[in-house]
Amino acid sequence: PTGGVLGMNDRRSCAIFGDLRFVGPRRQATELLARSSQASIYSSRFDQVSYKSPITAGAQHFQEVAYVFRNPLDTQNALGPLRKDIALANEISAYWISFVASGDPNTARDQSKLRDGAPYWPKYDADGERSQVAWVHDGLGHRSFVTPDTYRQKGMQLLMALRSGTFKASDFQSSTAKRDEL
Repeated sequence: PTGGVLGMNDRRSCAIFGDLRFVGPRRQATELLARSSQASIYSSRFDQVSYKSPITAGAQHFQEVAYVFRNPLDTQNALGPLRKDIALANEISAYWISFVASGDPNTARDQSKLRDGAPYWPKYDADGERSQVAWVHDGLGHRSFVTPDTYRQKGMQLLMALRSGTFKASDFQSSTAKRDEL
């Protein structure tokens, strides 16, 4: 009936599902760890579309694993032969190896093991600058960058409160409705 075109309600339902199952719990765990742990906490999101995925699907859950481990095998979650994918895999794996070896993903950057202009991966500060690295090399000149972790913040706070059983209506009342937040 829709001729293969997905509408706004499909987009909204996918956003709510993604926020409930992936983004919200990741943000909630990152904030809790950043507040309670002595260790440095780092966060990222993966924005690269796999060469086996249609552009309309976007970056999907678990696709980053091929980049982190530089998986050359032609599996369901393969890295792919494109230079942009290999460059991103080299970047991500350098940060991860650096983190495992030293506890700081930026050691690889400091040791010039990354391309010029590679972002400094900031620590996640739950009460201040809540930043993460967005991983991407899209062939159009876009490269990985640091971005605030504030994506649909109010909507996800509501979903996480509902999910955890801590919801109080008074915490979410507002004089201005934001219909498009979800």
